Amino acid sequence: MPRLVPRSRAALAVVIAFLIPLGLMAIALASRDVIPRPKPRPGELPEMHWEPGPALATPRDDFGVAVVDNRIYALGGMTGERGNKLDTTEVYDTAAGGGWQAGPALPAGRSSFRAVALGRTIYAIGGSVRETSATDRVDALDVDTGRWTARAPLPTARFGHAVVALAGRIYAIGGSQRGESLGTVEVYDPAADRWSATAPLPTPRYNLQAVALDGRIYALGGWVDGAASAVVEVYDPAADRWSGGPALRAPISNFGAAVLDGHIYALHHTVSQVFDPRAKRWIVGNPMPTTRHGQGVAAVGDRLYAIGGCYEDPQYDLDVTEVLAPGPVLEPAPPPGARSRGGILALTIGILGTAVLVLVVNARTRRPPHSALPSPGSSPRASDSSRNTTTPSRS
Repeated sequence: MPRLVPRSRAALAVVIAFLIPLGLMAIALASRDVIPRPKPRPGELPEMHWEPGPALATPRDDFGVAVVDNRIYALGGMTGERGNKLDTTEVYDTAAGGGWQAGPALPAGRSSFRAVALGRTIYAIGGSVRETSATDRVDALDVDTGRWTARAPLPTARFGHAVVALAGRIYAIGGSQRGESLGTVEVYDPAADRWSATAPLPTPRYNLQAVALDGRIYALGGWVDGAASAVVEVYDPAADRWSGGPALRAPISNFGAAVLDGHIYALHHTVSQVFDPRAKRWIVGNPMPTTRHGQGVAAVGDRLYAIGGCYEDPQYDLDVTEVLAPGPVLEPAPPPGARSRGGILALTIGILGTAVLVLVVNARTRRPPHSALPSPGSSPRASDSSRNTTTPSRS
């Protein structure tokens, strides 16, 4: 029967030692999406990627966005020719999926306003009703009944301002009126249905955004003295005082912002700037796939939604929704019966390894040729002598 000489066993050991790490690499590649990743250090972001979401029924920019439960509300804005104010509302249930559905229309069309949710009520505050005409209008939507009601108007009519909810109150910050940038800050108490003045914004501006993080309000960017700004100012409601914050990496105006996983995201054109409070600085995030300004941005769970907006060149309104989701870019699902990339690699390694093993074994196996088999009655020595004289040299 075939017999392996010691050199063949050594070669086989080398092949096995070579194939084991390759097999482990293939397993790691096939299962890379389920291996836990370490928590990012300060100044680092978790691995995330953009993926497409459902399209809006109506392209729009410069509109209000609010979140109640898992639902995102896109309210008003403008579309088509500038000054075409929308009163329509669209609602997207991020938990149920599907697409955007029609919601309760605004009492009047407007753009350049902001919306915010407190409990199960959405407030649409200020804005522009005709060209650049500012309004003091405040309307509240009960999401359970679908009814809008008028609330106490803003003391200072404005558009292009920022609105943020903190500790049960709503702050209206900055904006524009009659061509003038405002530093006015007014706070609304929904229980009393009353507005009151608070410490003014140190840098008057409009087309800014504001978010609440760790009990403070961050006023971001905006239009200052005829140009986009990178200024960030932070409000402490306990002290009723503003202070300077870490400046944005790049000046921006007319953009979207939200808080996701304890970080502030500011999105403009394709640029994503992210503030890490642990590192106390802005870092570069995943760039948006679609360049735009005037988009709505909302955070729901572990995802960030960039909605609508206006394309840059040529300018036209967008119906695009893009979602920043956790994890690496996902491969397209293989068709039925197809193998994953990791599985194909493992199979290929297995086939190649088997072929190499067969070649090594065949090359190292000594087997007497048929013509040299010992005849009946011959001695073993004669058989060995015959084999040795017919075997080619392996030198």
